[in-house]
Amino acid sequence: ITCLGATLLAQFLGGKPLYSTILARTLAKQEAERAATQNT
Repeated sequence: ITCLGATLLAQFLGGKPLYSTILARTLAKQEAERAATQNT
């Protein structure tokens, strides 16, 4: 089920590999946290 879900998710996101999607989301989260720290 996990493998199937990952495949469907990858196809839904336009065929991007799941790991690159997770990496991009992680980097975006870190950038948002850093920006929030600078704004305070």
